[in-house]
Amino acid sequence: KDRWAGYEAVDDDSKAIVTTTPLKLDNNIHITADVGKGGLIVVNVLDSENVTVCSQVIRTSCTDFSLSFKSKSFDVAGKKYAIQFKVRGAKVYSFSIR
Repeated sequence: KDRWAGYEAVDDDSKAIVTTTPLKLDNNIHITADVGKGGLIVVNVLDSENVTVCSQVIRTSCTDFSLSFKSKSFDVAGKKYAIQFKVRGAKVYSFSIR
């Protein structure tokens, strides 16, 4: 049986970084996570050169929370980007693109 539970740092004093392979994105990424007191999750969208093109910070626990990456000057829909999660004092259980 699979006993995978989520992505988190090894200890409370460090951070975990998880980066996906390039994925075809929509303008919304949904995330489910637990964020402890003082913890956070930084969600970065990276281009083909691993440069952050947009970013959002999550500071509270959430279930199927929608992160929007659409703005007047930037649109990720239909393009391939990697998603990077920087996790400190938190655990990422799932994310989806839709």
